[in-house]
Amino acid sequence: MDTVAALTRLVQYLAVSAVGGSSLFFWYGHRPGESRWPRRLVRVAAAMGVLGVVGWLMNKAAEFGTGPADAGDPAQVWAVAWDTPFGRAAVARAGLLAVALAVSLAPRPTPRRWIVLGALGLAASATFAWTGHGATDDGWAGVVHLGADVLHLLAATIWIGALLGLSGLLIELRRRGDGSVASLAAEALNNFSRIGVAVVAVIAGTGLVNSWFLVGPGGAASLPTTPYGQLLIVKLALFLAMLGLAAANRYRHTPRLEVPAQAAPGLRAVVRSVMAETLAAGAVLLLVAWLGTLAPPAHA
Repeated sequence: MDTVAALTRLVQYLAVSAVGGSSLFFWYGHRPGESRWPRRLVRVAAAMGVLGVVGWLMNKAAEFGTGPADAGDPAQVWAVAWDTPFGRAAVARAGLLAVALAVSLAPRPTPRRWIVLGALGLAASATFAWTGHGATDDGWAGVVHLGADVLHLLAATIWIGALLGLSGLLIELRRRGDGSVASLAAEALNNFSRIGVAVVAVIAGTGLVNSWFLVGPGGAASLPTTPYGQLLIVKLALFLAMLGLAAANRYRHTPRLEVPAQAAPGLRAVVRSVMAETLAAGAVLLLVAWLGTLAPPAHA
């Protein structure tokens, strides 16, 4: 059941990232124009996200019931969905993604429609905060922890979703192969970089706050010896690797795109770097989904 829970959460994380972060990227980073793949990306992500929520609720029904048979019991799934705070949060997430799917079906989305899709995706991402440990703390500690969770989720959604959109754009540009490829790639990368510093700062700051609540000063020393701590260390290493790749894109590869003699090798380097960063982001989401099945030191 833990494996199913992790996989269904991973599907949902990817979905809200594509709907929220990618849609916003198509607004501020690169206007897709008549290209169809951005709309397909959002449509498929929204649909998969709804299915991921259903699968997650069914798994919870089996977990709280007598076994796997309860996953197919409508009454048990209904009880989990409406009688628990995390179930209601999941239902809200599915509803937001369903609305995003409907909005994405409109032909030729305008810039305003990308903003609407981005807002729906970000709102869906924020609902994860009510399925985590931040929603169980009381008083001011609960307010701070929950607020840090929400900001962390929003920033991560913006970053990872932008990487998904940027990866698709670079693939399209390489296939096109005309003289505008390098300039369009440079423009998109520069637009993304303008928000990158703020996003990373929010992720780092809220990550420290969450670590204080989930690990605590007394639990830091035991991290290398526990499954939760080992996964957290790997997640941190991947985050640092993503920072290194993002810095290389901004300060080394992107400037080469603006020099005609270096544009072609620069584009190849950018594609490799962005793809590596996107894969690292996917691995981070997998680890986060896995960590959600384990008790952190402060709650063990």
